Amino acid sequence: MKQIPLSNSDLMVLVDDQDYDYLMQWKWKLARHGYAVRTGYKAGRFITIYMHQLIAGKKAGLTIDHANRCRLDNQRHNLVHRTKSQNNRNKGLNKNNTSGFKNVSKFRTKWRAYVVIDTKFIHLGIFDTPQEAATVAQKAEASAFAADCT
Repeated sequence: MKQIPLSNSDLMVLVDDQDYDYLMQWKWKLARHGYAVRTGYKAGRFITIYMHQLIAGKKAGLTIDHANRCRLDNQRHNLVHRTKSQNNRNKGLNKNNTSGFKNVSKFRTKWRAYVVIDTKFIHLGIFDTPQEAATVAQKAEASAFAADCT
């Protein structure tokens, strides 16, 4: 593992030894959204090139996800091709989350459990505590994820 410096920050990007020399031919910077990027020129205009996409390569219909959710860890074992639905499962809690759990929201005086699979909202039930709702939501998400992997 080696580190590549970002020109507009004192942060470093982690990359595998095999990718280091290739990536060091360009100057990389930290984008506003936390990814390592550089600019390129294609078809008469400037484009943004993401380091993680350059390393992992694009596959039709899939996005590249950082498995550990660290956008500056571009080691190959951390870059995973996933569908949009699978990628959304790797998100953290929203800023306005009040339950403390993923896929649990307030519903009047109780708590609603749900999952979102392929952009479809699936209601799992209403519960007295957020912990109960979270247990049901986690089980449903785990079984949906297992179905995606088969």
